[in-house]
Amino acid sequence: MGVCQNAAMRRAHLILALLVALCAAGTHLRALSADLLFDDRALIRENARLHVQSLSAWGELLTSGWWEGEGHDLLWRPLTMATFAVQTTWGAGPRALHAVNLLLHAAVTVLVFFLALGMPAAGRASPMRLGTALGAALLFGVHPLASEAVTLVVGRADLLVALATLGTLLALRRWRWQSRRPRLLALAAILTAAACLAKENGFVMPLLALMALAPWARPVDTQAPAGGRLRAWRESWPAMVAVLLPAALVLILRVSILGGLMRLQAAPLGDNPIAHAGFWAGRLTALRLLASGGWLFLWPHPLSVDYSYAAVTVPDVDGPLLASTLAGLGALALLLVLLRRLPAACWGVLFFLAAQALTANLLVPIGTVFAERLLYLPMAGLAMAVAAVGATVMAAAGAASRPVLLRVLLLGMALLILSLLAATTLHRERDFAHDLSLWRATVAAVPTSAKARYNHARSLSAHGRDHEAAAEYRQVLSILADKVEANARQHVEAATNLAGIELRRGNPAAALLLLEQAAVLRPEVAEVAFRQAMALEQLGRSGEAMAAFRRGAHLAPQTALRLAADGDPWRRWLSELASPPLPPPPAGD
Repeated sequence: MGVCQNAAMRRAHLILALLVALCAAGTHLRALSADLLFDDRALIRENARLHVQSLSAWGELLTSGWWEGEGHDLLWRPLTMATFAVQTTWGAGPRALHAVNLLLHAAVTVLVFFLALGMPAAGRASPMRLGTALGAALLFGVHPLASEAVTLVVGRADLLVALATLGTLLALRRWRWQSRRPRLLALAAILTAAACLAKENGFVMPLLALMALAPWARPVDTQAPAGGRLRAWRESWPAMVAVLLPAALVLILRVSILGGLMRLQAAPLGDNPIAHAGFWAGRLTALRLLASGGWLFLWPHPLSVDYSYAAVTVPDVDGPLLASTLAGLGALALLLVLLRRLPAACWGVLFFLAAQALTANLLVPIGTVFAERLLYLPMAGLAMAVAAVGATVMAAAGAASRPVLLRVLLLGMALLILSLLAATTLHRERDFAHDLSLWRATVAAVPTSAKARYNHARSLSAHGRDHEAAAEYRQVLSILADKVEANARQHVEAATNLAGIELRRGNPAAALLLLEQAAVLRPEVAEVAFRQAMALEQLGRSGEAMAAFRRGAHLAPQTALRLAADGDPWRRWLSELASPPLPPPPAGD
Protein backbone atom coordinates (compact mmCIF):
# COMPACT_ATOMS: atom_id res chain seq x y z
CA MET A 1 0.00 0.00 0.00
CA GLY A 2 2.82 2.37 0.96
CA VAL A 3 4.72 1.60 -2.23
CA CYS A 4 1.66 2.36 -4.36
CA GLN A 5 1.06 5.58 -2.45
CA ASN A 6 4.66 6.69 -2.95
CA ALA A 7 4.49 5.87 -6.65
CA ALA A 8 1.28 7.89 -6.98
CA MET A 9 2.89 10.80 -5.17
CA ARG A 10 5.90 10.70 -7.46
CA ARG A 11 3.62 10.74 -10.49
CA ALA A 12 1.79 13.73 -9.02
CA HIS A 13 5.08 15.52 -8.49
CA LEU A 14 6.18 14.86 -12.08
CA ILE A 15 2.85 16.08 -13.45
CA LEU A 16 3.05 19.27 -11.42
CA ALA A 17 6.68 19.75 -12.47
CA LEU A 18 5.62 19.48 -16.10
CA LEU A 19 2.83 21.97 -15.44
CA VAL A 20 5.13 24.61 -13.98
CA ALA A 21 7.62 24.07 -16.83
CA LEU A 22 4.89 24.67 -19.40
CA CYS A 23 3.66 27.76 -17.57
CA ALA A 24 7.19 29.18 -17.33
CA ALA A 25 7.94 28.54 -21.00
CA GLY A 26 4.51 29.68 -22.18
CA THR A 27 4.68 32.98 -20.31
CA HIS A 28 8.03 33.84 -21.93
CA LEU A 29 7.18 32.36 -25.33
CA ARG A 30 7.47 35.73 -27.07
CA ALA A 31 11.19 35.55 -26.41
CA LEU A 32 11.42 33.30 -29.47
CA SER A 33 10.62 36.24 -31.75
CA ALA A 34 13.09 38.64 -30.12
CA ASP A 35 16.07 39.95 -32.06
CA LEU A 36 19.68 39.78 -30.87
CA LEU A 37 19.85 42.93 -28.77
CA PHE A 38 22.14 44.86 -26.45
CA ASP A 39 25.16 42.69 -25.51
CA ASP A 40 23.87 39.90 -27.78
CA ARG A 41 25.20 41.81 -30.77
CA ALA A 42 28.81 42.04 -29.64
CA LEU A 43 29.01 38.65 -27.95
CA ILE A 44 27.12 36.55 -30.49
CA ARG A 45 26.22 38.21 -33.79
CA GLU A 46 29.53 40.06 -34.25
CA ASN A 47 31.76 37.56 -32.44
CA ALA A 48 33.91 35.71 -34.96
CA ARG A 49 35.39 33.57 -32.17
CA LEU A 50 32.16 31.57 -31.96
CA HIS A 51 32.62 30.08 -35.43
CA VAL A 52 34.99 27.32 -34.37
CA GLN A 53 36.15 24.80 -36.95
CA SER A 54 39.11 23.13 -35.24
CA LEU A 55 40.35 21.92 -31.89
CA SER A 56 42.81 24.80 -31.70
CA ALA A 57 39.95 27.26 -32.24
CA TRP A 58 38.04 25.57 -29.41
CA GLY A 59 41.08 25.86 -27.19
CA GLU A 60 41.48 29.53 -28.01
CA LEU A 61 37.78 30.21 -27.34
CA LEU A 62 37.69 28.38 -24.01
CA THR A 63 40.84 30.05 -22.73
CA SER A 64 39.87 33.60 -23.67
CA GLY A 65 37.84 36.16 -21.77
CA TRP A 66 34.18 36.95 -22.12
CA TRP A 67 34.92 40.25 -23.91
CA GLU A 68 37.43 40.93 -26.64
CA GLY A 69 39.93 43.75 -26.35
CA GLU A 70 41.26 45.69 -23.40
CA GLY A 71 39.44 47.84 -20.87
CA HIS A 72 36.83 45.27 -19.84
CA ASP A 73 36.41 43.36 -16.61
CA LEU A 74 38.32 40.10 -16.29
CA LEU A 75 35.43 37.75 -17.00
CA TRP A 76 35.81 34.08 -17.95
CA ARG A 77 32.68 32.08 -18.71
CA PRO A 78 33.79 29.16 -20.89
CA LEU A 79 30.72 26.97 -20.32
CA THR A 80 28.33 29.68 -21.45
CA MET A 81 30.58 30.60 -24.36
CA ALA A 82 30.78 26.95 -25.40
CA THR A 83 26.98 26.72 -25.67
CA PHE A 84 26.97 29.80 -27.90
CA ALA A 85 29.75 28.36 -30.05
CA VAL A 86 28.01 25.02 -30.55
CA GLN A 87 24.82 26.68 -31.73
CA THR A 88 26.56 29.32 -33.85
CA THR A 89 28.82 26.78 -35.54
CA TRP A 90 25.76 24.71 -36.43
CA GLY A 91 24.15 27.78 -37.99
CA ALA A 92 21.56 28.51 -35.30
CA GLY A 93 19.67 31.76 -35.71
CA PRO A 94 18.12 34.04 -33.08
CA ARG A 95 15.05 31.82 -32.64
CA ALA A 96 17.15 28.73 -31.84
CA LEU A 97 19.35 30.70 -29.46
CA HIS A 98 16.30 32.02 -27.63
CA ALA A 99 14.74 28.55 -27.58
CA VAL A 100 17.64 27.16 -25.54
CA ASN A 101 17.22 29.98 -23.02
CA LEU A 102 13.51 29.22 -22.81
CA LEU A 103 14.17 25.53 -22.12
CA LEU A 104 16.74 26.40 -19.48
CA HIS A 105 14.24 28.68 -17.73
CA ALA A 106 11.66 25.90 -17.73
CA ALA A 107 14.24 23.51 -16.24
CA VAL A 108 15.23 25.99 -13.53
CA THR A 109 11.55 26.43 -12.64
CA VAL A 110 11.22 22.67 -12.20
CA LEU A 111 14.21 22.66 -9.83
CA VAL A 112 12.61 25.48 -7.83
CA PHE A 113 9.53 23.25 -7.49
CA PHE A 114 11.51 20.28 -6.16
CA LEU A 115 13.65 22.44 -3.87
CA ALA A 116 10.56 24.09 -2.38
CA LEU A 117 8.92 20.68 -2.01
CA GLY A 118 11.27 19.80 0.84
CA MET A 119 11.35 23.10 2.67
CA PRO A 120 10.69 22.63 6.40
CA ALA A 121 7.92 25.17 6.82
CA ALA A 122 5.88 23.65 4.02
CA GLY A 123 4.29 21.45 6.62
CA ARG A 124 4.04 17.69 6.85
CA ALA A 125 0.63 17.51 5.18
CA SER A 126 1.09 16.54 1.55
CA PRO A 127 -1.42 19.05 0.07
CA MET A 128 0.26 21.89 1.96
CA ARG A 129 3.71 20.84 0.75
CA LEU A 130 2.52 20.54 -2.83
CA GLY A 131 0.75 23.87 -2.63
CA THR A 132 3.85 25.63 -1.35
CA ALA A 133 6.10 24.07 -4.00
CA LEU A 134 3.61 24.74 -6.77
CA GLY A 135 3.14 28.35 -5.69
CA ALA A 136 6.88 28.99 -5.45
CA ALA A 137 7.60 27.48 -8.87
CA LEU A 138 4.74 29.30 -10.60
CA LEU A 139 5.69 32.59 -8.98
CA PHE A 140 9.28 32.16 -10.13
CA GLY A 141 8.39 30.86 -13.58
CA VAL A 142 5.96 33.61 -14.65
CA HIS A 143 7.59 36.56 -12.88
CA PRO A 144 8.50 39.46 -15.21
CA LEU A 145 11.75 40.05 -13.31
CA ALA A 146 13.12 36.99 -15.14
CA SER A 147 12.49 38.50 -18.57
CA GLU A 148 15.94 40.00 -19.06
CA ALA A 149 17.81 36.79 -18.22
CA VAL A 150 15.46 34.67 -20.33
CA THR A 151 15.08 36.91 -23.39
CA LEU A 152 18.58 38.30 -23.82
CA VAL A 153 20.68 35.42 -25.10
CA VAL A 154 23.64 36.51 -22.95
CA GLY A 155 21.35 35.96 -19.97
CA ARG A 156 22.07 32.27 -20.51
CA ALA A 157 25.00 32.67 -18.12
CA ASP A 158 22.57 33.45 -15.29
CA LEU A 159 20.26 30.62 -16.36
CA LEU A 160 23.12 28.10 -16.31
CA VAL A 161 24.30 29.31 -12.90
CA ALA A 162 20.78 28.96 -11.49
CA LEU A 163 20.35 25.49 -13.00
CA ALA A 164 23.68 24.24 -11.65
CA THR A 165 23.24 25.90 -8.25
CA LEU A 166 19.75 24.57 -7.57
CA GLY A 167 20.81 21.14 -8.83
CA THR A 168 23.74 21.20 -6.41
CA LEU A 169 21.49 22.13 -3.49
CA LEU A 170 19.09 19.30 -4.31
CA ALA A 171 21.96 16.79 -4.50
CA LEU A 172 23.44 17.99 -1.21
CA ARG A 173 20.10 17.90 0.52
CA ARG A 174 19.42 14.37 -0.64
CA TRP A 175 22.91 13.22 0.40
CA ARG A 176 22.68 14.85 3.83
CA TRP A 177 19.19 13.84 4.82
CA GLN A 178 18.20 10.80 2.75
CA SER A 179 21.04 8.87 1.15
CA ARG A 180 24.81 8.92 1.68
CA ARG A 181 25.57 7.78 -1.84
CA PRO A 182 28.95 9.06 -3.11
CA ARG A 183 27.51 9.68 -6.56
CA LEU A 184 25.40 12.50 -5.09
CA LEU A 185 28.56 14.25 -3.92
CA ALA A 186 30.16 13.65 -7.32
CA LEU A 187 27.12 15.23 -8.96
CA ALA A 188 27.32 18.19 -6.56
CA ALA A 189 31.00 18.67 -7.41
CA ILE A 190 30.35 18.59 -11.17
CA LEU A 191 27.45 21.03 -10.89
CA THR A 192 29.48 23.38 -8.67
CA ALA A 193 32.24 23.46 -11.27
CA ALA A 194 29.62 24.10 -13.97
CA ALA A 195 28.17 27.03 -12.02
CA CYS A 196 31.62 28.59 -11.59
CA LEU A 197 32.44 28.04 -15.29
CA ALA A 198 29.15 29.58 -16.40
CA LYS A 199 29.48 32.91 -14.57
CA GLU A 200 31.34 34.50 -11.68
CA ASN A 201 28.40 34.50 -9.26
CA GLY A 202 28.61 30.69 -9.32
CA PHE A 203 31.39 31.04 -6.74
CA VAL A 204 28.72 31.83 -4.15
CA MET A 205 27.93 28.10 -4.13
CA PRO A 206 29.84 27.27 -0.89
CA LEU A 207 27.78 29.84 1.03
CA LEU A 208 24.53 28.44 -0.34
CA ALA A 209 25.73 24.92 0.43
CA LEU A 210 26.15 25.89 4.08
CA MET A 211 22.54 27.02 4.09
CA ALA A 212 21.35 23.77 2.50
CA LEU A 213 23.25 21.67 5.03
CA ALA A 214 22.15 23.65 8.09
CA PRO A 215 20.28 21.43 10.59
CA TRP A 216 17.32 23.81 10.74
CA ALA A 217 16.88 23.55 6.96
CA ARG A 218 16.32 19.78 6.92
CA PRO A 219 13.39 18.56 4.79
CA VAL A 220 10.06 17.96 6.52
CA ASP A 221 10.01 14.22 5.85
CA THR A 222 13.35 13.45 7.51
CA GLN A 223 14.39 12.76 11.08
CA ALA A 224 16.24 15.30 13.18
CA PRO A 225 19.97 14.51 13.39
CA ALA A 226 21.10 12.70 16.50
CA GLY A 227 23.84 14.11 18.68
CA GLY A 228 22.98 17.79 18.37
CA ARG A 229 23.85 20.49 15.85
CA LEU A 230 27.61 20.27 16.31
CA ARG A 231 27.64 16.64 15.30
CA ALA A 232 25.33 17.45 12.38
CA TRP A 233 27.84 20.02 11.10
CA ARG A 234 30.73 17.58 11.52
CA GLU A 235 28.89 14.98 9.48
CA SER A 236 28.46 17.50 6.65
CA TRP A 237 32.16 18.01 5.94
CA PRO A 238 32.29 15.66 2.89
CA ALA A 239 29.56 17.71 1.26
CA MET A 240 31.42 20.97 1.86
CA VAL A 241 34.59 19.45 0.41
CA ALA A 242 32.59 18.38 -2.66
CA VAL A 243 31.64 22.02 -3.19
CA LEU A 244 34.77 23.85 -2.07
CA LEU A 245 37.27 21.75 -4.01
CA PRO A 246 35.86 22.27 -7.53
CA ALA A 247 35.22 25.96 -6.80
CA ALA A 248 38.85 26.38 -5.71
CA LEU A 249 40.17 24.52 -8.77
CA VAL A 250 38.11 26.65 -11.16
CA LEU A 251 39.28 29.78 -9.35
CA ILE A 252 42.93 28.76 -9.79
CA LEU A 253 42.33 27.94 -13.45
CA ARG A 254 40.59 31.27 -13.92
CA VAL A 255 43.51 33.23 -12.47
CA SER A 256 46.03 31.33 -14.58
CA ILE A 257 44.10 32.03 -17.79
CA LEU A 258 43.19 35.66 -17.16
CA GLY A 259 46.38 36.58 -15.37
CA GLY A 260 44.56 37.94 -12.35
CA LEU A 261 41.48 37.64 -10.21
CA MET A 262 39.83 40.87 -11.31
CA ARG A 263 40.57 44.10 -13.12
CA LEU A 264 42.65 46.42 -10.95
CA GLN A 265 41.20 49.69 -12.16
CA ALA A 266 37.65 50.62 -11.21
CA ALA A 267 34.77 50.12 -13.62
CA PRO A 268 33.87 53.26 -15.61
CA LEU A 269 31.68 55.75 -13.78
CA GLY A 270 29.03 55.31 -16.46
CA ASP A 271 28.73 51.61 -15.63
CA ASN A 272 29.10 51.64 -11.86
CA PRO A 273 29.11 54.89 -9.87
CA ILE A 274 29.62 52.87 -6.65
CA ALA A 275 33.16 52.08 -7.82
CA HIS A 276 33.95 55.83 -7.75
CA ALA A 277 32.30 56.63 -4.42
CA GLY A 278 33.76 56.59 -0.94
CA PHE A 279 33.67 53.32 0.98
CA TRP A 280 30.68 54.08 3.16
CA ALA A 281 28.72 55.93 0.47
CA GLY A 282 29.26 52.98 -1.86
CA ARG A 283 28.28 50.35 0.71
CA LEU A 284 25.16 52.25 1.77
CA THR A 285 24.14 52.63 -1.87
CA ALA A 286 24.69 48.90 -2.39
CA LEU A 287 22.41 48.15 0.56
CA ARG A 288 19.77 50.44 -0.91
CA LEU A 289 19.98 48.59 -4.22
CA LEU A 290 19.70 45.27 -2.39
CA ALA A 291 16.39 46.49 -1.00
CA SER A 292 15.39 47.75 -4.46
CA GLY A 293 15.84 44.25 -5.85
CA GLY A 294 13.49 42.85 -3.24
CA TRP A 295 10.97 45.57 -3.97
CA LEU A 296 11.11 44.85 -7.71
CA PHE A 297 10.15 41.27 -6.93
CA LEU A 298 7.14 42.43 -4.93
CA TRP A 299 6.23 45.25 -7.34
CA PRO A 300 7.89 44.68 -10.75
CA HIS A 301 7.43 48.13 -12.24
CA PRO A 302 9.15 49.79 -13.95
CA LEU A 303 11.60 47.26 -15.36
CA SER A 304 14.74 48.17 -17.28
CA VAL A 305 17.76 46.51 -18.88
CA ASP A 306 19.95 49.41 -17.78
CA TYR A 307 20.56 51.19 -14.48
CA SER A 308 23.86 52.89 -15.29
CA TYR A 309 24.84 56.54 -14.80
CA ALA A 310 22.86 58.47 -13.67
CA ALA A 311 19.84 56.21 -13.11
CA VAL A 312 21.42 55.19 -9.80
CA THR A 313 22.80 58.03 -7.71
CA VAL A 314 25.30 57.77 -4.87
CA PRO A 315 24.23 60.29 -2.20
CA ASP A 316 26.53 61.82 0.36
CA VAL A 317 26.73 60.07 3.70
CA ASP A 318 24.63 62.13 6.07
CA GLY A 319 22.24 61.70 8.95
CA PRO A 320 19.09 60.95 6.91
CA LEU A 321 20.91 58.37 4.78
CA LEU A 322 22.32 56.60 7.83
CA ALA A 323 18.93 56.70 9.54
CA SER A 324 17.14 55.22 6.53
CA THR A 325 19.78 52.50 6.18
CA LEU A 326 19.55 51.56 9.83
CA ALA A 327 15.78 51.52 9.55
CA GLY A 328 16.01 49.18 6.56
CA LEU A 329 18.39 46.83 8.36
CA GLY A 330 16.12 46.90 11.39
CA ALA A 331 13.12 46.03 9.23
CA LEU A 332 15.04 43.09 7.75
CA ALA A 333 16.00 41.85 11.21
CA LEU A 334 12.39 42.17 12.36
CA LEU A 335 11.23 40.25 9.30
CA LEU A 336 13.62 37.39 10.04
CA VAL A 337 12.48 37.33 13.68
CA LEU A 338 8.85 37.20 12.61
CA LEU A 339 9.68 34.36 10.22
CA ARG A 340 11.61 32.30 12.79
CA ARG A 341 8.63 29.93 13.08
CA LEU A 342 8.52 29.62 9.29
CA PRO A 343 11.96 28.18 8.51
CA ALA A 344 11.28 27.92 4.78
CA ALA A 345 10.32 31.58 4.51
CA CYS A 346 13.35 32.59 6.57
CA TRP A 347 15.57 30.31 4.46
CA GLY A 348 14.20 31.89 1.28
CA VAL A 349 14.95 35.46 2.44
CA LEU A 350 18.46 34.46 3.49
CA PHE A 351 18.93 32.69 0.14
CA PHE A 352 17.94 35.92 -1.65
CA LEU A 353 20.62 37.82 0.27
CA ALA A 354 23.34 35.16 0.13
CA ALA A 355 22.94 34.57 -3.62
CA GLN A 356 23.93 38.22 -4.18
CA ALA A 357 27.02 38.12 -2.00
CA LEU A 358 29.32 38.58 -5.03
CA THR A 359 27.13 40.81 -7.20
CA ALA A 360 25.60 43.36 -4.81
CA ASN A 361 28.72 45.63 -4.77
CA LEU A 362 28.95 45.10 -1.01
CA LEU A 363 32.24 43.19 -0.82
CA VAL A 364 33.85 44.81 -3.85
CA PRO A 365 32.47 46.94 -6.72
CA ILE A 366 31.85 44.94 -9.88
CA GLY A 367 31.44 46.01 -13.51
CA THR A 368 27.79 47.04 -13.19
CA VAL A 369 25.90 48.90 -10.51
CA PHE A 370 22.64 46.93 -10.76
CA ALA A 371 21.01 44.56 -13.23
CA GLU A 372 17.77 42.61 -13.19
CA ARG A 373 19.43 39.54 -14.68
CA LEU A 374 21.58 39.34 -11.53
CA LEU A 375 18.36 38.80 -9.56
CA TYR A 376 17.40 35.67 -11.50
CA LEU A 377 18.87 33.15 -9.04
CA PRO A 378 18.21 35.21 -5.86
CA MET A 379 14.52 35.64 -6.65
CA ALA A 380 14.07 31.86 -6.34
CA GLY A 381 14.55 32.38 -2.60
CA LEU A 382 11.93 35.12 -2.45
CA ALA A 383 9.50 32.96 -4.44
CA MET A 384 9.87 30.18 -1.87
CA ALA A 385 9.52 32.64 1.02
CA VAL A 386 6.32 34.17 -0.36
CA ALA A 387 4.87 30.74 -1.14
CA ALA A 388 5.68 29.49 2.38
CA VAL A 389 3.95 32.50 3.95
CA GLY A 390 0.97 32.02 1.65
CA ALA A 391 0.69 28.33 2.56
CA THR A 392 0.75 29.22 6.26
CA VAL A 393 -2.02 31.77 5.78
CA MET A 394 -4.02 29.19 3.85
CA ALA A 395 -3.57 26.67 6.67
CA ALA A 396 -4.62 29.24 9.25
CA ALA A 397 -7.79 29.89 7.26
CA GLY A 398 -8.88 26.38 8.19
CA ALA A 399 -9.54 27.57 11.74
CA ALA A 400 -11.88 30.37 10.61
CA SER A 401 -15.66 30.20 10.96
CA ARG A 402 -16.08 29.70 7.21
CA PRO A 403 -12.88 27.92 6.21
CA VAL A 404 -14.00 26.80 2.75
CA LEU A 405 -15.11 30.27 1.68
CA LEU A 406 -11.96 31.91 3.05
CA ARG A 407 -9.69 29.38 1.37
CA VAL A 408 -11.49 29.86 -1.93
CA LEU A 409 -11.00 33.62 -1.63
CA LEU A 410 -7.32 33.21 -0.79
CA LEU A 411 -6.80 30.79 -3.67
CA GLY A 412 -8.59 33.16 -6.03
CA MET A 413 -6.37 36.02 -4.87
CA ALA A 414 -3.24 33.92 -5.47
CA LEU A 415 -4.41 32.99 -8.97
CA LEU A 416 -5.20 36.63 -9.70
CA ILE A 417 -1.71 37.72 -8.63
CA LEU A 418 -0.09 35.01 -10.75
CA SER A 419 -2.28 36.00 -13.71
CA LEU A 420 -1.30 39.66 -13.37
CA LEU A 421 2.37 38.74 -13.18
CA ALA A 422 2.06 36.52 -16.25
CA ALA A 423 0.28 39.30 -18.15
CA THR A 424 3.03 41.74 -17.14
CA THR A 425 5.64 39.30 -18.40
CA LEU A 426 3.86 38.85 -21.72
CA HIS A 427 3.74 42.63 -22.11
CA ARG A 428 7.36 42.98 -21.06
CA GLU A 429 8.48 40.46 -23.67
CA ARG A 430 7.14 42.78 -26.38
CA ASP A 431 9.85 45.30 -25.50
CA PHE A 432 12.52 42.85 -26.69
CA ALA A 433 11.16 42.64 -30.24
CA HIS A 434 13.86 44.96 -31.62
CA ASP A 435 16.31 47.66 -30.56
CA LEU A 436 13.91 50.54 -30.90
CA SER A 437 11.21 49.03 -28.72
CA LEU A 438 13.72 47.91 -26.08
CA TRP A 439 15.40 51.27 -25.67
CA ARG A 440 12.15 53.20 -25.88
CA ALA A 441 10.86 51.17 -22.93
CA THR A 442 14.18 51.54 -21.10
CA VAL A 443 14.20 55.33 -21.43
CA ALA A 444 10.61 55.40 -20.16
CA ALA A 445 11.67 53.33 -17.12
CA VAL A 446 14.94 55.14 -16.32
CA PRO A 447 14.88 58.55 -18.07
CA THR A 448 18.06 59.68 -16.26
CA SER A 449 20.22 56.88 -17.68
CA ALA A 450 22.73 58.22 -20.17
CA LYS A 451 23.39 54.78 -21.64
CA ALA A 452 19.69 54.11 -22.18
CA ARG A 453 19.21 57.40 -24.00
CA TYR A 454 22.40 56.88 -26.02
CA ASN A 455 21.24 53.49 -27.26
CA HIS A 456 17.77 54.85 -27.94
CA ALA A 457 19.34 57.61 -30.03
CA ARG A 458 21.37 55.09 -32.04
CA SER A 459 18.25 53.03 -32.68
CA LEU A 460 16.30 56.09 -33.80
CA SER A 461 19.11 57.14 -36.12
CA ALA A 462 19.29 53.63 -37.62
CA HIS A 463 15.58 53.96 -38.48
CA GLY A 464 16.15 57.33 -40.19
CA ARG A 465 14.63 59.37 -37.37
CA ASP A 466 17.51 61.83 -37.02
CA HIS A 467 15.46 64.63 -35.47
CA GLU A 468 14.41 62.46 -32.53
CA ALA A 469 17.88 60.91 -32.28
CA ALA A 470 19.47 64.38 -32.02
CA ALA A 471 17.16 65.24 -29.14
CA GLU A 472 18.17 62.04 -27.34
CA TYR A 473 21.89 62.70 -27.86
CA ARG A 474 21.45 66.17 -26.37
CA GLN A 475 19.79 64.58 -23.36
CA VAL A 476 22.82 62.31 -23.00
CA LEU A 477 25.19 65.27 -23.05
CA SER A 478 23.00 67.07 -20.52
CA ILE A 479 23.06 64.08 -18.13
CA LEU A 480 26.84 63.79 -18.45
CA ALA A 481 27.46 67.54 -18.11
CA ASP A 482 28.33 67.33 -14.40
CA LYS A 483 30.86 64.52 -14.91
CA VAL A 484 32.21 65.10 -18.42
CA GLU A 485 35.79 64.00 -17.81
CA ALA A 486 34.78 60.95 -15.77
CA ASN A 487 32.41 59.90 -18.57
CA ALA A 488 34.69 61.04 -21.38
CA ARG A 489 34.22 57.96 -23.58
CA GLN A 490 30.43 58.08 -23.47
CA HIS A 491 30.39 61.87 -23.88
CA VAL A 492 32.64 61.73 -26.93
CA GLU A 493 30.58 58.96 -28.56
CA ALA A 494 27.34 60.89 -28.06
CA ALA A 495 28.88 64.16 -29.25
CA THR A 496 30.43 62.51 -32.32
CA ASN A 497 27.17 60.84 -33.33
CA LEU A 498 25.24 64.06 -32.78
CA ALA A 499 27.81 65.86 -34.92
CA GLY A 500 27.22 63.31 -37.67
CA ILE A 501 23.50 64.11 -37.58
CA GLU A 502 24.23 67.83 -37.73
CA LEU A 503 26.45 67.26 -40.75
CA ARG A 504 23.69 65.33 -42.51
CA ARG A 505 21.27 68.14 -41.69
CA GLY A 506 23.64 70.78 -43.15
CA ASN A 507 24.80 72.34 -39.85
CA PRO A 508 28.61 72.04 -40.01
CA ALA A 509 29.19 74.88 -37.53
CA ALA A 510 27.14 73.10 -34.83
CA ALA A 511 28.91 69.82 -35.65
CA LEU A 512 32.35 71.42 -35.40
CA LEU A 513 31.56 72.90 -31.99
CA LEU A 514 30.67 69.44 -30.67
CA LEU A 515 33.72 67.84 -32.24
CA GLU A 516 36.17 70.39 -30.87
CA GLN A 517 35.10 69.58 -27.31
CA ALA A 518 35.27 65.85 -28.10
CA ALA A 519 38.81 66.24 -29.47
CA VAL A 520 39.92 67.88 -26.24
CA LEU A 521 38.46 65.04 -24.15
CA ARG A 522 39.76 62.17 -26.27
CA PRO A 523 42.26 63.27 -28.95
CA GLU A 524 43.07 59.61 -29.72
CA VAL A 525 39.67 58.92 -31.29
CA ALA A 526 40.03 58.86 -35.07
CA GLU A 527 36.31 59.21 -35.75
CA VAL A 528 36.37 62.67 -34.18
CA ALA A 529 39.17 63.80 -36.49
CA PHE A 530 37.45 62.44 -39.61
CA ARG A 531 34.19 64.20 -38.81
CA GLN A 532 36.10 67.38 -38.02
CA ALA A 533 37.58 67.16 -41.50
CA MET A 534 34.13 66.92 -43.08
CA ALA A 535 32.74 69.79 -40.99
CA LEU A 536 35.68 72.02 -41.88
CA GLU A 537 35.34 71.11 -45.57
CA GLN A 538 31.67 72.10 -45.55
CA LEU A 539 32.65 75.40 -43.93
CA GLY A 540 35.16 76.05 -46.75
CA ARG A 541 38.24 75.67 -44.54
CA SER A 542 40.01 73.17 -46.82
CA GLY A 543 43.49 73.47 -45.32
CA GLU A 544 42.26 72.73 -41.81
CA ALA A 545 40.10 69.92 -43.19
CA MET A 546 43.15 68.28 -44.73
CA ALA A 547 45.03 68.58 -41.43
CA ALA A 548 42.14 66.96 -39.54
CA PHE A 549 42.01 64.11 -42.06
CA ARG A 550 45.77 63.64 -41.66
CA ARG A 551 45.32 63.23 -37.89
CA GLY A 552 42.54 60.69 -38.40
CA ALA A 553 44.54 58.73 -40.97
CA HIS A 554 47.48 58.58 -38.59
CA LEU A 555 45.23 57.18 -35.84
CA ALA A 556 43.30 54.74 -38.06
CA PRO A 557 44.86 54.12 -41.50
CA GLN A 558 42.42 51.36 -42.42
CA THR A 559 39.45 53.61 -41.71
CA ALA A 560 40.96 56.28 -43.96
CA LEU A 561 41.24 53.74 -46.78
CA ARG A 562 37.64 52.65 -46.29
CA LEU A 563 36.42 56.26 -46.36
CA ALA A 564 38.38 56.93 -49.53
CA ALA A 565 36.37 54.22 -51.26
CA ASP A 566 33.28 56.43 -50.78
CA GLY A 567 34.69 59.10 -53.13
CA ASP A 568 35.63 62.74 -52.66
CA PRO A 569 36.66 64.54 -50.56
CA TRP A 570 38.02 61.46 -48.80
CA ARG A 571 39.72 60.13 -51.94
CA ARG A 572 41.29 63.50 -52.70
CA TRP A 573 42.58 63.86 -49.16
CA LEU A 574 44.05 60.36 -49.17
CA SER A 575 45.68 61.02 -52.53
CA GLU A 576 47.28 64.22 -51.25
CA LEU A 577 48.38 62.46 -48.09
CA ALA A 578 49.97 59.59 -50.04
CA SER A 579 51.73 61.77 -52.64
CA PRO A 580 55.52 62.00 -52.23
CA PRO A 581 56.84 65.19 -50.68
CA LEU A 582 58.46 67.81 -52.92
CA PRO A 583 62.27 67.48 -53.27
CA PRO A 584 64.37 70.11 -51.48
CA PRO A 585 65.43 73.11 -53.61
CA PRO A 586 68.92 72.97 -55.26
CA ALA A 587 71.83 74.45 -53.31
CA GLY A 588 72.51 78.11 -54.05
CA ASP A 589 68.95 79.00 -55.04
